[in-house]
Amino acid sequence: MGSMNSQDYRQLAERMQQLTAETQRIREDYDKAEVTGVSGDGSVRATVRAGKLISLSIAPSALEHDNFYMAAQVLTAVREAEEQAAQFLSAQTSPVADAVQEFGHLFQ
Repeated sequence: MGSMNSQDYRQLAERMQQLTAETQRIREDYDKAEVTGVSGDGSVRATVRAGKLISLSIAPSALEHDNFYMAAQVLTAVREAEEQAAQFLSAQTSPVADAVQEFGHLFQ
């Protein structure tokens, strides 16, 4: 570990406070963000907020198909929405994760 003086520790503490605030902002944004996944044929839409399914819309045309087809369309839409939510969170947290990784180098 390199030699750190009191100024270094103050700067480190300030940076940690910034990252904590940024993490809280990311969490709040994630909790509010809604993403929608659509089935391959467009007959099903699934909306996710904070990683949870909040809405599922099934067009009447989807009901014309058998249950397996409809279930596959629902599953596709839900998975797409979940993936979009995960991508949103990953994109938001990437800079914070990089900054935290920098701290690890200070203590080696």
